[in-house]
Parts: sequence; C-alpha cells; structure tokens
Amino acid sequence: LENWTNLNHPNIVKVYDYNILPIPYFEMELCDTDLNEYLKYKKLSLTEASFLIFNIAEGLKYAHSKNLIHRDLKPHNILLKQGIPKISDWGLSKVIAQSTSTTRGGFTPYYASPEQFSKKFGIIDKWTDVWQLGVIFYQLTTGKLPYEGDDPVELMTAITTESPIKPTEINPEIDDKLNNIILKCLNKKPEDRYQNILDLQKDLATYLQISFKEELT
Repeated sequence: LENWTNLNHPNIVKVYDYNILPIPYFEMELCDTDLNEYLKYKKLSLTEASFLIFNIAEGLKYAHSKNLIHRDLKPHNILLKQGIPKISDWGLSKVIAQSTSTTRGGFTPYYASPEQFSKKFGIIDKWTDVWQLGVIFYQLTTGKLPYEGDDPVELMTAITTESPIKPTEINPEIDDKLNNIILKCLNKKPEDRYQNILDLQKDLATYLQISFKEELT
C-alpha cells in the first residue's frame, strides 16, 4: 500500500490512513460510484467518453511520473466523485524499475494486454496501462469489449492473435480520428502503442477541440 499512499492527485483516489492493528483497516476518499455501475444507467456521448478518458489519463500520467504503473485498469477501478474520475485499487501496481521481473502478477483477463499473457510481447510497463485504458475507451464508445471469450484460454488467444472489430463498424458516429486513437492503444506490439500518456492526451485534445467546435456550430 506504500505505493498508493504516496500518490496525491485529483484523478487518483486518496488514501488517508491504513494499518493492521488493532484490526486491519483502510481509510480512503469517499466517492459516489464506480464507472461500471455508472454505465448501467448512463450512456456517454463520444465527447463525454473522450473527456473522461483524458482525465483518467491525467491520473496515470502523474503515477507514471512517479515510476508507478497500475496494471489492472478497468471500469470497476475507476471511481467517480461529482463527475470526476479517480483511479482506485493500486493493489497490483508496481514500481517500473522492478517490472522486468519474471512474475506476471494478477490482472483482469478482459482488460489484460498481450504482454500480461506472454513474455514474447515484451515486459509489462507504461504501455500496459495504455492498452487497458484503450479497452475502457473502446467499451465506452461502442458498448462492447474489444475481445471476448467463453473461457480464459479462448480470451487469451483472441487478445494475443486477433484484431478487434473497428469501433467505427460498431458505432457509425465514431469518426476515423477517434477510431485511430482507440486502435493505437490496442496495438499488439507495445512499441506500436502510444509510448507515453502525454502523446495520447495530445491526440485526444485535438479530437475534443474539433468535437466541441462541431457541437457549438
């Protein structure tokens, strides 16, 4: 928990205190709901989804600047407080300097990156968080997951060998620019994804600027 307690950012759930005595307890910032529950009764526009991802990326960018990667991003771990997304559950997070170790660590299969299944794709690093953010982005804009399977082996095979259906084919409102941003996050090879969160945010900012102008018009 030391990793999490040292993070202080508006887009990361704040830990106030924790201990194991006299009984184990964990005191953290109170939020309204998680993204998974929120999506059950709220459908986001493409602009809202993009802005949400941009703000989640702010929290990730800060954590990465502290040499910390999350490794288990999913809607359950994105909490909302007055509409502001905050990344929670840094229990699997890892200091990047140690991420070349042979242990793969735990993760949620539907949001897992190829390198979390197989070392042949490389080590788990910042680009792993980029992939998982891309899966969430895909889900927010299409209402579907990019990869699905009836069992873990089928899911792992799909993630490591198949290409996802293009978001534009599921949701015709998605334009090519947004489609390309999402798919760049989901490249099999880590070196073909965004190499840092800032580059992703730059493309998102350009898209949002265009989108806002269209809505104003």
